This record gives sequence, structure tokens and C-alpha cells, in this order.
Amino acid sequence: MTAPRPAPPNRSRCLKPAVAGLLTVAVACGPSGISTSGAESTGRLRSADSEALFAPIGPDDPGCSAAVNVDGQIVWSAAYGRASLERDEPFTPETLVDIGSTSKQFTATALGLLIDDGTISWDDSVSDHLNKLPDWSAQVTIDDLVHHTSGLPDYIELLEDGGVELMAPSTQADAVDALRGTRPAFEPGSKFEYSNSNYVLLAEIVQAATGQDLPSYLDDQVFGPLDLDAEMSPGNSARVPSPAGTAQSYEDDAGWKPADSPWAQVGDGAVQTTPGQLALWGTQYWSSDLPPGLTDLRMDHAVDMGDGGRYGLGIMSYPEPSRGAGIEGTGSVEDSILTHSGEWSGFDTGFVVAPTGQTAVAVTCNTPDGPVTGEVADELLSIWTA
Repeated sequence: MTAPRPAPPNRSRCLKPAVAGLLTVAVACGPSGISTSGAESTGRLRSADSEALFAPIGPDDPGCSAAVNVDGQIVWSAAYGRASLERDEPFTPETLVDIGSTSKQFTATALGLLIDDGTISWDDSVSDHLNKLPDWSAQVTIDDLVHHTSGLPDYIELLEDGGVELMAPSTQADAVDALRGTRPAFEPGSKFEYSNSNYVLLAEIVQAATGQDLPSYLDDQVFGPLDLDAEMSPGNSARVPSPAGTAQSYEDDAGWKPADSPWAQVGDGAVQTTPGQLALWGTQYWSSDLPPGLTDLRMDHAVDMGDGGRYGLGIMSYPEPSRGAGIEGTGSVEDSILTHSGEWSGFDTGFVVAPTGQTAVAVTCNTPDGPVTGEVADELLSIWTA
């Protein structure tokens, strides 16, 4: 669904006013201690700088939606361009999007909840929960799957190499079956190598351990309790046109062509939500409403990714840029900038959280041929934490 991205850069930029045709639905409040007029002025400046990031998007092109959460409240959100060219439907902040691999933090949260309540453990092998897999399933642990140290090849490449096209149907069972004839490329647990296969298998383990499929478990244990408007539902926009209120994805191939895949795997991606809801989820990284043990698990077994970052419970952690490169932090959530991107079949998502600044940003575009969402999310974080 996507590969890790580099550490967030040092973010500072002067920007021009935004284009017409955008939809902005919230205005920021200034920090406490600033007069009302000063807060309003700061909010207007931040909003203008935020809008300018989306200036290249034409009103009749595929677009983007973005949101900023400060202190648990959405202080700015906006949408640009078209969610569906076929319906001539504009993007709004309420338009549902597929966030791709940014979904992995929800799958990992499910595993964290099950580890916290003792249903499973980090050291459980895959074979402890899943039958009819090769011998490697006795060596690969849940820890290896969560942190991408299993060495298993990516099922997406396996299916494509086997002739399954992204625009043709493919199921969860297809992905698992593709792994039966493979072996880890290295000793499990010895190094980090990102693979979507890990999270497809985690979805299977959740079902085996709880009797609920992963989407249902997330509804009951995460989305419902947190009152998040989110659902793990693969291929939600694969119909052309997509359902009303749901973005269709596009790629520029001598004109805009629908790009969303009907593949139906879960665990490695497939959460449908809005950037506003995703940004609100970011509050959990500084003020969690989930069981307290989950907070400790988020970076407890995090592994070095080889680029200055660490991969934890479905989230990447990098030292805050202001702390300087190469510093030795604690590796805790509070010490870090947290991030996970998501690129899947024409959708592109950037998500970044500054726990110490109590700020979370989410951006999704329905084309990979527009703004680079990871860079835009970094810029928005800089604007709203300045």
C-alpha cells in the first residue's frame, strides 16, 4: 500500500494566497493568552498559508481534502477539486477517502489491545493462531509482523507477478494463498523490511483470536468507542462512478482515468474515512481514551528502519526536527514526530502528529498526480505549530 517515507524535513516556508474554488469549513483559534483579535489574525494567516499549499489544484480536476487537529479540536479543514468527475461532485471535508497504508495503525491498535488484555502475546508465532501455512509460520512472530521484521515478500508483488492486475478482483484468501509458496528473505526478527503481507496476516490472526473479522473488531473496539466515522471496507470506491459522498481515484493517463482497485484485502489498508476524522484520531497519541497499556505498547518494541526512524505499532517515529539530526532521544511517542503515509490505487494520504505540540494533520488526494501529501502534511504541521 505504501513504503516508508523519509524523516520529516525542517519545515519553514513563506507561501502565496490560495486560489479560488476551495471549500474551507473551519477557522483556527489562537493559543490561550492571546487577545481575541490577535487569535483571529493568527488563525487567518495560518488558514491563508494552509490554503496556498493547494493552489495547483484546478476546480475541475481530482483534488484533496485536509484537516488540522490542535488540542483535540479540528481548527482548520478544507477541500479542493472534484471527488468524482463522473458525477461532477466537488470534494468536501465530509467526502470519504481510502487512506491506504495509513490504516496500518488501526490494525496494529487491534493487536495492541489483544496483547494488552492477554489474548495474544508478542512472542506468539503465526502458527499458534493460523493453520495450513508453511514451516516459516512457526518462526515468524506477531512482533515480527507488526514491526515488519518477518522477511516475508509483499503479497502485492506476488499477485502481480502471478498475473493478477490491480484493476481485477482479488481477495484476502488470494493474498494468504500467495504466501504459501514463499519463504522469508532473511532470518525473522533480524532486520526491518516493509511488507504489506505482514498486516494481511495480522488481520487473519485477529479473526482467529477473537472470532470477529478485523473490520468488525475495529468497529466494536476502536471506531465505535472513540466515536470515529471510519470503517475498514476495501474497494469502497471501485465502482465507477463511486457511491455519492465517496471519492473516486484517478491517474493522469492522457486524461483522467479511474484508478481505484477492487482488491479486497484488509489489514494492510482499506480504512475509509475523512482527513478530519483521521486528524481527530491523532489525539490518541497525546491523550488516549483507549486502555492505558496501549500507550506503552506503541513504541515498546519499535525497530530501527535504517533512515533515522523507528517503526512502532503501525506508526513511524522520527526525532523532532527542532531537536537536531542524529540525537539520541528516548524513542517515546512524546519525543517524536509520528507519521505514516498511504498510497493505494490512486489515493495518496499523508498523516503526521506532533504529540508535544498536540497537533495532528491529515491530507488525502484522489490522485497521485497532484500535491505530494506527505510534504503538504509536513508543511501544515509547521504552519499550525509555529
